[in-house]
Amino acid sequence: MNAIPRVAILHQGCVPNYREAFFRRLGAIRGRDYVVFHGEPEPGSGVVAARPPYAFKSESVRNRFMRVLGRRLVYQPVFRRIAFGGYDALVIGHEVKYFMNLALLFWFRLLGKPVLFWGFGTGQDFWDQERGPFGRLFTRLLRGAKQMLVRSASGYLAYTESGVATI
Repeated sequence: MNAIPRVAILHQGCVPNYREAFFRRLGAIRGRDYVVFHGEPEPGSGVVAARPPYAFKSESVRNRFMRVLGRRLVYQPVFRRIAFGGYDALVIGHEVKYFMNLALLFWFRLLGKPVLFWGFGTGQDFWDQERGPFGRLFTRLLRGAKQMLVRSASGYLAYTESGVATI
């Protein structure tokens, strides 16, 4: 482990303008080296990204957006940079549409390194709209998978009390 623990933050795909001040304060904490990985916001999401340069450590990512079963997935090509970048811990969003998060979760847990989820809890999500019998079955399977993912993480940073209640 490094003298100063390094923490990779891969959350939300970009740095929303409303979150920039939070990351700036986080980056000012002594005794930790936080690095925020960011790219462009998801098209059509309504999220307005803050523009670099930032007053905190960050690394640019070229997000790639694709559609699968009528839903958008986000590929962030960061596995090697984070997995082999000397990071001691990982903070990821709890959204399955960012599928690189899952690969990094398994990698960090395999190495015995802590992983924290950051999100609203395990309730409503990107895939949860029920669309007929297949949609309902898929939603149930996904919720079960998400519960397994939550149990595999070291901790969870929830936004609200109701989010804590669903974890």
